[in-house]
Amino acid sequence: MAIRYGVPENIFWKLNPRRLEAWQRVYLFEEQKRADERDYQAWLNGQYILAALGAVLDGKRSPYPEEPFSVIDRRDKQKAEDQAASANFMAFAMAFNKGFKERAES
Repeated sequence: MAIRYGVPENIFWKLNPRRLEAWQRVYLFEEQKRADERDYQAWLNGQYILAALGAVLDGKRSPYPEEPFSVIDRRDKQKAEDQAASANFMAFAMAFNKGFKERAES
């Protein structure tokens, strides 16, 4: 077990079963992380295959993306953030102008 968990030999001889559990938890966590990454890669490959099939069957309505999905997602997220910031600034500017007019009229 200790070899599987990556415990060096010089440390192994100083461990007790309770301390070995910490190495086991780290090993299992890293295994789960690798499994999650493989699942995501498989899912992403499916998305590209789906996009390719859509492009082959009806390329006009479903063109194959020209950029990787991660780039498209980041660009869409940035666009949404920019729109929200623009709306916030517009609201601030309108409130500022309204207060400025009220002070000028009084």
